[in-house]
Amino acid sequence: MAAQKHIGETFIQLHSITKSRDEIAEGGAQVGIGPLGDCLGVYINSTAQWHDAVQPYIEQTLSGIVVDPASAFVVITKQVRLMIEKRGRKLIDYDRERNNVRKIKDKLETGGSSDPSKLSKAESAFQEVRREYEG
Repeated sequence: MAAQKHIGETFIQLHSITKSRDEIAEGGAQVGIGPLGDCLGVYINSTAQWHDAVQPYIEQTLSGIVVDPASAFVVITKQVRLMIEKRGRKLIDYDRERNNVRKIKDKLETGGSSDPSKLSKAESAFQEVRREYEG
């Protein structure tokens, strides 16, 4: 609507260049600029009426087709992001426990001073974290 009104006002201004400014009534296109000005005034009024009639329908349609689905998508995206972050934290726990088991096994294989009971505790902790990560 704003574009159509601007087009009409621009035509009025262009037409007024050939007429004196005294002939043009302020804010209106119907007085003093002849048949073209009258047509432009009708054009501006018609576009304003059209805008008033169509605007509620356009807003309702846009809300149903664009805004509501986009809002639902934003909610789903937030949930997915939270799930990804949670999965990332579980992966960190998984990697930490897996590396702990590897270190203990390496120490036992190389004859280091690691206690065999530590291995069973580390493996049980690793299995628990693994179930959480994979499940």
